[in-house]
Amino acid sequence: MKNIIFDIGNVLINYDFEIFFERLGYKRYERSLKEAHDPIFAFECGKLETEDFLQRLQAIYKPDMDAEEFKDAWCDVFWANNELLDIVPQLVRDHRLMILSNNDELHFPYIWDKYKKLHVFDMENVMITSRLGFIKPDIRVFQETEQIYDFNWKESIFIDDVKENNEVARKMGATAIWHQNNTQTIQALEKILDKEII
Repeated sequence: MKNIIFDIGNVLINYDFEIFFERLGYKRYERSLKEAHDPIFAFECGKLETEDFLQRLQAIYKPDMDAEEFKDAWCDVFWANNELLDIVPQLVRDHRLMILSNNDELHFPYIWDKYKKLHVFDMENVMITSRLGFIKPDIRVFQETEQIYDFNWKESIFIDDVKENNEVARKMGATAIWHQNNTQTIQALEKILDKEII
């Protein structure tokens, strides 16, 4: 396989938005991101400017909170999955490594700046949905990326934690790994590549 394409969220970098809600003073599971589906969806598709998104999000969850504090709370929900991040440098020697993530112009820069282990990926191979106009599992994401980034899904391994995203990748010809835990993902990679990677 020429290409190995990783999702970010809950694959390379874990997240929990209950951390965001707790920072806002809510109990766990008291609020839900479903309440802000429309602005979140539009922002991840690149159809909403950052300031407009933050204003709409804050109006839903915490209108009286300091704007910068609210922004920090929205971004500070991540932690590194070091077990997977640590195998990436071994893969880059023989494969084109890429990222395809439902992500936006707040979270992605925050993650990229904070987690330097991601920098083994060349920024030219980082595909973020806010720059594409659609989000996974929309098949247009997979079609557009193949054209824009000049690769073939049939020559690619795709690793994502969302089953539906993997199903679309398979329709495009990719070999897909549904990430459920690190051990399973690493073993699946080793089987496909026919070599140990840890």
